Amino acid sequence: GLVDHSLVLLQKLLSTTAKMREVVVDATTGHPKLITDAQWPRMPAAHLLVQVFTAVIDPLETQFRGVFLNTEDTIRPGTYFSGIVKQIGAECIRNDINEGDKVVGVLGVFDKCGALAEYVAVPEFSVVHKPKDISDDQAVAVLPGALHAYLSFHDRIRIVNGNHVLVLSGGSMRGHILLQVAAHLGAKVSATAHSVQEALYLKTMADSCALLDFSEGEATSGTGFDMIFEAWAPRPTENDVPSNTDIINCLGIGGVWATGGPVANVIQSDHQNILAARGAGVMFSSPLIMISSGVRRGHLLHMISDALALTEQGILCANISNELSLEEAVHHLRGEKPPPQLGTRTTAVQLSHLTEEYISKPF
Repeated sequence: GLVDHSLVLLQKLLSTTAKMREVVVDATTGHPKLITDAQWPRMPAAHLLVQVFTAVIDPLETQFRGVFLNTEDTIRPGTYFSGIVKQIGAECIRNDINEGDKVVGVLGVFDKCGALAEYVAVPEFSVVHKPKDISDDQAVAVLPGALHAYLSFHDRIRIVNGNHVLVLSGGSMRGHILLQVAAHLGAKVSATAHSVQEALYLKTMADSCALLDFSEGEATSGTGFDMIFEAWAPRPTENDVPSNTDIINCLGIGGVWATGGPVANVIQSDHQNILAARGAGVMFSSPLIMISSGVRRGHLLHMISDALALTEQGILCANISNELSLEEAVHHLRGEKPPPQLGTRTTAVQLSHLTEEYISKPF
């Protein structure tokens, strides 16, 4: 009793006196800033305190959090992270996690912490052990695309060998991992590119990926796609190619388009006839919603472990376009070019669209 009481007092003392750096976003203005004297996160009894080594920057995910937390004054961005366990809550029941273990984990929408911080308090069933043979950067960088793929390919739509799959924005942060997972499952993969750099990267995949150019009027060989996946990159505007109509016209018999945007905004009245004639459909797919569901937390851990195992085997490989410090992460979230030599500690990985300085790594 005395020891437990002392531990609680120590945790309270640390949470009120220890300071750390974290990135926060004003929910009203959308303006990000770096706080250098933030308090350590409050540590619930069934949580782990993790010192963060690497996290993924994703402005779109930050916006998504804002939709759910619109009553909050502050959004704490960052979902995917790797780090080391510094403290274990008094009511944690897992016996495979110890202080000093290196872990990879996720933070849901309703968790009080964001991964763009030096320390996070995370539910004990939101982390897995990091394999020794892969870096912190690789371990966390594959997760956005891999969990999107597992949610879509395993939970919602079953890919079978020989299916024809199209990934929109295939060179994006999630897109290139979606392509790798689909190819691993035996699918014939095609992709679109939003930039010359993305197109150049996709061409390094040689015969494993076909580049589809809607501006040239290209489509499939007549059979259509069994599945079309939106890589949760920025949605095209009304005048961009491909349009929603272009995408729906590419669906084959019984095909499904998994979109990250509201289905009601995707399907128009003239689309319904096309979908009905082909027995095709459109569905909403968001990994962040699944991550935030406590009911499926065990299933989520299996997905993360499997993705890390495939990474360790060299089947999945994230292409990291840039490594940023927390100071530079703020500039990235603002849409500015990060100034050089700000900060010395890399705690965020930029994995959005490819840049000219990007060094491509084929599968």
